[in-house]
Amino acid sequence: MLFDSVGPFNFPRNRSAGERWRVDFWSEVEATWEGLSNAIGCYAFGIEYGSSVKPWYVGMTVAAGGFKAEVFQLHKLEHYDSILDEKKRGTPVIALFPFIKSESNWDFSKATVSGKPAISWLEKTLIAMAHAKNPDFKNSRDTK
Repeated sequence: MLFDSVGPFNFPRNRSAGERWRVDFWSEVEATWEGLSNAIGCYAFGIEYGSSVKPWYVGMTVAAGGFKAEVFQLHKLEHYDSILDEKKRGTPVIALFPFIKSESNWDFSKATVSGKPAISWLEKTLIAMAHAKNPDFKNSRDTK
């Protein structure tokens, strides 16, 4: 089981100008590591304040479309926007934690079924870490 952490990547608070922000976001992700947008794993939404990031939401994906199909689904944007409505300062960011096939070649794993237990484990671990850093963290699942 091997994961990496990539980012954080900024995305705009105000996305009313259309979908161009999405294209720009995923272009930056792909420029950082080709294929990353389609990788499976975990992701974390936070707000960056200077050199620190306060975590607010953690999720996972084992979907065939990877991060690109999961991170900005409508109900996820609603979670992020409700937090951003409360927190008027800072830059919204997403960090990605791709599931890696092997250390020898650092390819992304496509093992959506066999990789799910490891990805679920990482999600729970990230939720616990985020909750410890931010008691107002928004994920309620797995925080007991």
